[in-house]
Amino acid sequence: MLTPERLLILHQKYNEAKSTGLHHDVSPPLQSFASELVGLFVRKARATQQFDSKKIKDSFHRILLPHVIAAFKHCAAVTQEKMASPLDFNPDLPLYWSSHPRHTIFGAFTDCFSSSFSGFSICHPIYDNDIMHLTLRHTIYAAINSPHDIPTATFMLLPCWGRSMSTNTYMALYNLFNHMCSLMGTISSQKLQYADIPFWNDFRTPLPKHHWDLQIIVIWNTQARLNLSNRNPERLNHLAQSIPKATWNTIRVLISVCSHLVHHLQALTNSRE
Repeated sequence: MLTPERLLILHQKYNEAKSTGLHHDVSPPLQSFASELVGLFVRKARATQQFDSKKIKDSFHRILLPHVIAAFKHCAAVTQEKMASPLDFNPDLPLYWSSHPRHTIFGAFTDCFSSSFSGFSICHPIYDNDIMHLTLRHTIYAAINSPHDIPTATFMLLPCWGRSMSTNTYMALYNLFNHMCSLMGTISSQKLQYADIPFWNDFRTPLPKHHWDLQIIVIWNTQARLNLSNRNPERLNHLAQSIPKATWNTIRVLISVCSHLVHHLQALTNSRE
């Protein structure tokens, strides 16, 4: 079952993709909008069945609140959503990536690992440690290898399983490449809320209560820091005001930004000498 709002969103995306020719090369050929909706649920069920952990299975249904994504869109220039699904992507962002190639039927780009990230993105992957580690690694390498004149920033929202950040497997990567990463803030488990699920199978049941914090980590290159600083010097304050339930590390992030800008200016100066 789908909420009426999600059904309308999917129907609109389906028609847009059809009008732009995205349906032509799909194999096997399309039958109808209704049959493709059924396919979405079948693929979602298969994806969740790959995992034994109920925590991971439930994370397929844990969706960011719309106002959180809206805050990154308006305050941090985000236009892309990575690792989403036609069943849960945020329609206020113009671009989204999904895992299955057939999801181009609904306007998705597919397999975000097949190309380098660029521009400003938000990413909230499922809560599998291997997938979160792989996603963070791909994001870091994308920021490192992107052309110097192309801003690349990915805002990742990742669960923190324990009180110590070191208990999260992805933090080893974070610490190794901390010159590319900044922990912007944390939404505590007491304040963390997820959006209502826009889809369900046989009946609609609430998700079990979560017991983890959600960390907001940005992976960005120097050009992204320059771009955001020039566009909106008060972006961190605006983000904090837009997502008041998070505890923000504004001073730490500002120091990180300033440090990178100093190194960038020094590199420019040295290149001219």
